Amino acid sequence: MDRVIFLDRDGTINEEVEYLHRPEDLRFLPGVGDAIRRLRENGFAVVVVTNQAGVARGYYKEEDVSKTPLFLDPGTYTFSAISPAKASYKDGTCMIKNGEYVIATNNAWTQTESTTCQISGNEGIILLNPLMQVTSRMKFLIKGTDKISDLSIMQAGVEIDGIQIDPTTGNNYTVGDNMPSKLGDKYNRIYVPAKSFVTTSEGILQGETGILPTDCRSTPVVVIMNVLVNDVPTQFTYSIVGKQFLSGYSYNYTVTLDIKDGITVANWQESSWTADIDPDK
Repeated sequence: MDRVIFLDRDGTINEEVEYLHRPEDLRFLPGVGDAIRRLRENGFAVVVVTNQAGVARGYYKEEDVSKTPLFLDPGTYTFSAISPAKASYKDGTCMIKNGEYVIATNNAWTQTESTTCQISGNEGIILLNPLMQVTSRMKFLIKGTDKISDLSIMQAGVEIDGIQIDPTTGNNYTVGDNMPSKLGDKYNRIYVPAKSFVTTSEGILQGETGILPTDCRSTPVVVIMNVLVNDVPTQFTYSIVGKQFLSGYSYNYTVTLDIKDGITVANWQESSWTADIDPDK
């Protein structure tokens, strides 16, 4: 089985050119050719991975992107992937911290497992299996009733306490594996800043973040929301206990604010999301 290394294209192999798709605009960075040659001499197949917004925007076609490809020698290859690219990546492992949103190959499920295929040299574009979310995701939807005319997130944003501690040394994730859920620390926290929230056309505040999978069956995860309700600074606290935040799941919290007898109250509703997938084992 051959070893494969994935390289980003623009800014890694070639100079950054806006919406590059014409071969005549391709300019390799110094030393790239020699580096790729050494990789191949040491048994690595080199694959270019590139995300091209110009295709989605209709500026050019998908086949235009592959007019200057790198070729694989004929053989059997197994492809895994992770996005975004990680500077800490080494020997199939990397470091992931709270606040990051990462997707990767996951061999626990048939739909997202590594893609093995026979390469003859005439395939063109190779389609890999879909990638799966590595971390847990917390998503917040904050809305008000008709008694609330103005609603916004304060600068302090949303604070999340009691989550799994970030690694300080060494890598904590192996591409292809499920990231395990570990006990959180009540003093460990991250913030979803106000600037990361957007307001939908329905007037709903929406923000999200990735967290390392956390076991809060004994120690709670605490969410503190700092909002302006009709220009009045208001803080709400919600404790989550007796559950696990799992890798690949999105935990969605809808918070409806209302005013009753002159007091602002919050109604929390939680739902988690998972796609219909088939276990590989």
